[in-house]
Amino acid sequence: MIFDDIQSRACADSQVQSETLEREMYGTAMKAKSPHGCQFIFIANMYPTKWSLLRRIQENPNWVKFIVGGILENGTSLWEDLQPIEQLKKEFRNDLLAGHPEIFYAEVLNDPNASASTLIDLSNLPTNPNSQGDIPGGKFIIIDPSTDKTKSDEHAIGYFEVHAGYPVLMELIHERLSPGECIRKTLSMALSHNCKAIIAEGVAYQYSLLYWFNFICQQLGIIGFEFLPIYPGGSSKNARILQMLKSYAKGEIYVDDSCKPDVHYEISQFNPLKTNNTDNILDLLCYAPRCIAEFGEYIIASNIIEEQEIGRVSVWPESLNSPF
Repeated sequence: MIFDDIQSRACADSQVQSETLEREMYGTAMKAKSPHGCQFIFIANMYPTKWSLLRRIQENPNWVKFIVGGILENGTSLWEDLQPIEQLKKEFRNDLLAGHPEIFYAEVLNDPNASASTLIDLSNLPTNPNSQGDIPGGKFIIIDPSTDKTKSDEHAIGYFEVHAGYPVLMELIHERLSPGECIRKTLSMALSHNCKAIIAEGVAYQYSLLYWFNFICQQLGIIGFEFLPIYPGGSSKNARILQMLKSYAKGEIYVDDSCKPDVHYEISQFNPLKTNNTDNILDLLCYAPRCIAEFGEYIIASNIIEEQEIGRVSVWPESLNSPF
């Protein structure tokens, strides 16, 4: 059974379309196999999105993978007659000038971790020290809030765990949300991970969000959370991001594989000479080490679920499914 280019780029950009296609492949096509056995062959491009099916198959140990880029290690083209090396170089320069080198890296080189950024080598990062199932030394959530206006930035909400003293971004939400939706999604994330500390930028509108977190929790009878403000400090945002990239390269910050596509995409687009970068997710990584240093006592204590049970309050999941 051969699946040849069954996913388009538009499908790989959409979580709904990609998950529908994946269910059809596994649940319909692959379940129609011969009872005497079947060989499944998946042929596709790697897309620079977290919903790329080839990326998901690459991470599945039950598949035997052979993934090769269009340019080989010796500098020649994989298909010289069809795609000569000079043509591929021109194609790369065109993608680079268009501001989307990640497309060439993913779809031609099949390497979504590569980047045109000279600030950090994403293909040579230190190995994440924690293994699946390791008990974290602490947990916390950071929010980089925005508004729900059409042209505003997206909210970024990151759930971090502390392993070997270092922050690891384990789960990520980044989308345009109303303040109520931001609070609902954050509380849902915190309760699902039994995470006590919720930290948000403490400037202007962002600080008022902490007030509404407390207000909503009182309304729903949720107890035990610590809503904490953190401040940017004296350095500029771009300077903080550049320092964070150095820490990421040295293995002082880690990112789970499920979050890397979104993180690395923002890194590939980051220009330290501009002040209007899309860097909501990068902000979360900037704040993570400082959160551990400033709020260690709250990050280590993670007993939210137990506190709800002691208080005999039933808040999950029905209460959080209603709009605020």
